[in-house]
Amino acid sequence: MASLPDPICVACSGSNSRVFWSDQNRTIRQCRDCGLLFVFPQPSPNALHAEFQSSYFTNGNSTEPTRLELEFEEWRRTTLAYIVKRIRALKPAGKLLDVGCASGEMFEYFPNGNWELYGIEPSSMAFARAQERFEVNAKIHLFNAYLADVSFDTRSLDVITILESLYYMPDPRRELSYVARVLRDDGILAIATPGYAYQRLRHSGPISRALYGTRCSLTRSHLFYFSAESLAALLKNEGFEIIDTIQLGSSSYGSRLGRLARQTYLGLSRTLGSLTLGRLNLAPHVLYLCRKSDAR
Repeated sequence: MASLPDPICVACSGSNSRVFWSDQNRTIRQCRDCGLLFVFPQPSPNALHAEFQSSYFTNGNSTEPTRLELEFEEWRRTTLAYIVKRIRALKPAGKLLDVGCASGEMFEYFPNGNWELYGIEPSSMAFARAQERFEVNAKIHLFNAYLADVSFDTRSLDVITILESLYYMPDPRRELSYVARVLRDDGILAIATPGYAYQRLRHSGPISRALYGTRCSLTRSHLFYFSAESLAALLKNEGFEIIDTIQLGSSSYGSRLGRLARQTYLGLSRTLGSLTLGRLNLAPHVLYLCRKSDAR
């Protein structure tokens, strides 16, 4: 069997990587230059598409609320409201595109007529739910597609959000190149990802062995695991820079005590981040606010 060629890092274009973890299902490599963790080789496009059409938004039990209803429409509300607040502080009005909008929960936080909203969602199930919720709203436009399948005029959008979806994209560099083309020169790009240090701490090494009985349990459907450095390298290659890094908590689920514990942890991680001038970020999720690097 012929060996695979050395992979090129999608973030920094380096070709120096090592195997970080491997089992019979997949191999995760780590770029030695920027730290990006990435699945190599990737699943086929058909396999990725099939996952979003079948199991991603469901819980396997038709008698209970789906993952779409619970996680995306209920548990994420507090986080989405906070993200929208930060966006609207920078852009009080305009055209916004949410890439991977699921059932459109974020659109609930743009109640006035100052915004024209666009949502792209490849899952037929989530798209149908979004249509059901917003079909009478003439300010909301929905597409059951991938980003590359939808055409926007050059420099026509004021804000583009990619919340918890960049790491599912087989070629994030290609997607960000398109984003750079359709975003206005003074526009805002908002990207949310799982916290890199938090994921490493929780899902690899001794903590993972204690909780899961394995050395590594990084989320199986993710293709990339971005650190601040690797994401900055990827964005720089496509003409963006990070202007603000905001620590986010996890979804608001579980008992009152569990929610309080997660809020306390987030407060602690923010304190540690401040004390280390941002060098230590242990937040469960991170929001990166970005702009074009040549914007004035």
